[in-house]
Amino acid sequence: MRRTIALAVAAVTLVAAATVAWGAIPGESGVIHGCYSNRSGALRVIDSEAACPKGTSVLDWNHTGLSAYEVAVANGYSGTEAQWLTSIVGPKGEKGDTGATGETGPAGPAGVVPVVTWRSYTTNYAYIMPDSDFHQLLILGVFTKESADSLATITLQSYVYVQGGSYCRFQLRVDGVTDTGYAGTSSSVQQAGDGVVMGPIATWTSFDVTAYFDGLVAGSHEVQVWVTGQSGATCRIGGSLPTVTHVEEIG
Repeated sequence: MRRTIALAVAAVTLVAAATVAWGAIPGESGVIHGCYSNRSGALRVIDSEAACPKGTSVLDWNHTGLSAYEVAVANGYSGTEAQWLTSIVGPKGEKGDTGATGETGPAGPAGVVPVVTWRSYTTNYAYIMPDSDFHQLLILGVFTKESADSLATITLQSYVYVQGGSYCRFQLRVDGVTDTGYAGTSSSVQQAGDGVVMGPIATWTSFDVTAYFDGLVAGSHEVQVWVTGQSGATCRIGGSLPTVTHVEEIG
């Protein structure tokens, strides 16, 4: 029983001593004080107020050094910190030689200019063919072309009605100029570069064609529908049904 009590007292004493020593490490300035043995090199951290015993040497670390400005003041500088910062900026150096020209990179992919879409409920545009020539039926809208080297594609989705005669041929044009290629997804006959032919139909029929225009200059352009017919056919487009024109510039 005596031995147990003695050990408990000794343990309490050690904890208390350690608590006191730890409370002073590091010191108020943040510096950690230590002593290392001159013989073995063993390092021991000590309280900031304690002294290293005989046979050891002092080793302190975690010092906070002076700033460059403080060092300058300590060596006789008398200006403010802002003035000192200005004083250490050197003069502007001379312009260096131009570097060698780099190699030309590979060509990038063809760009696509954002599309323009007009959506409307076109009124009933009708034209009774007096001859077999093309005539302008309506204006769909105006778009701006960004580059002279690009290809403009125009898609028209609408409805047509052909009454009497033998047929009507509908054609997309830009500024009165015919296209350089044509394609259609409707059941009509496709005429490359010369519009789409629709035979006599007694009801409004969907009409979906795309025309390609190469060589248009940059700037503003008007999209039109032209039409021709045979044998006095009446050619109608729109019929107050949805009409969508989609313009895209590629390249």
